[in-house]
Amino acid sequence: MRVIISSPGAVPQKKRSDNAVKFEKIKTVTDKSSFEKIFYAYFINSEVYLKLEGGNISVKFFGYTDGQVAFKITQMKNVPEECLVVVPTAKFTIHLSLRYVEKAEDTVFVFEPVRFQFIGAAQEGSDTDDGKKLIYIASIISDFIIQNTIVQRIKKVDAIKEQIFDEIENAFDYYRIYLCNEGPDMRMKYFLNQRTALFIPDFQKPDKKREKLVNFYLSNIYAKDNILKNRREIISEISVPFLYQGKMPYGYMQVNGKSPFGESTLSSVKKLTIHIDELFMNNNIFYKTPEKFIVNKLWKTGFGIVFKERKYIRYFKDRSLVYCDMMLPGNRRVSVLSAVSDISILPNKTITVGFEIQEMDALGEVSYEEYVQSIER
Repeated sequence: MRVIISSPGAVPQKKRSDNAVKFEKIKTVTDKSSFEKIFYAYFINSEVYLKLEGGNISVKFFGYTDGQVAFKITQMKNVPEECLVVVPTAKFTIHLSLRYVEKAEDTVFVFEPVRFQFIGAAQEGSDTDDGKKLIYIASIISDFIIQNTIVQRIKKVDAIKEQIFDEIENAFDYYRIYLCNEGPDMRMKYFLNQRTALFIPDFQKPDKKREKLVNFYLSNIYAKDNILKNRREIISEISVPFLYQGKMPYGYMQVNGKSPFGESTLSSVKKLTIHIDELFMNNNIFYKTPEKFIVNKLWKTGFGIVFKERKYIRYFKDRSLVYCDMMLPGNRRVSVLSAVSDISILPNKTITVGFEIQEMDALGEVSYEEYVQSIER
């Protein structure tokens, strides 16, 4: 059954007031009994934008009734199943999450409102007196920042490498330390997906449980490694990734042998990798951003942040990996590895960045899921 949405002209033109909804720096509203008041307080005669991957387009609020809202959208014939509408005001920005229902007319689309988020206009990264309500991320470092800081501190990095090479001299037939500033690399590509050790005890005589891995290794890694191919006596490999805070790969330790490797060698190389990672940390090789950024939306598999100072865009690139600490209400800290999925500049110059979660610490993951469930109720 088609739902007829009343146009703004058919309803009382209520005077807009920023006191119509009381909220903290970030307030999520899912109570449907409040929706009508919000729509007619903030959406009539306002700048309203539909947020899309290719940019934002201007839309017009057409009315709200019976739990459904209509927008006039003249620039599109079809819309995604889930949409985000943004309404900037002088004191805050409203983010409205929607589910598509139907196309009522040629340019009128009907949606089911899911939730509103009111984002305060306080300076990005500032804390509030009521720390229980503010969610933010801090201690941010991205994969390309790690790469840049390695280049900037290359003398320290080379000194660490030399120290390790002195410690393991003659322990292996071949060894190498690779870091992400050295260019494209097939092993690094593997670790970006797996983040676990590459253990090939003997690729000439693989056991059945490793047969698939050995085939992948021979086709995608060994076949493209001219150094190993020219040393035909090499039959084994252990490569272990360096993981920033145990999550974000930034390089690896590689060792190869003329004889098969066992579990004890794997354990030794893992300990060596941890030692190298500690040397990088102790020598302050990496740079973390001092700023904090307000989290303006959360969902099970991702989150978004908002800020206004354009200079902070340099910390984020499309599809880059980002490690950060997220502070949830109750001072609960969650360590998060994520990938940048979207960077948008809204018409009011506010900048939003979306992230897809890749990995969390185990305890933090529980806290995160509990909090997301609480705001979706």
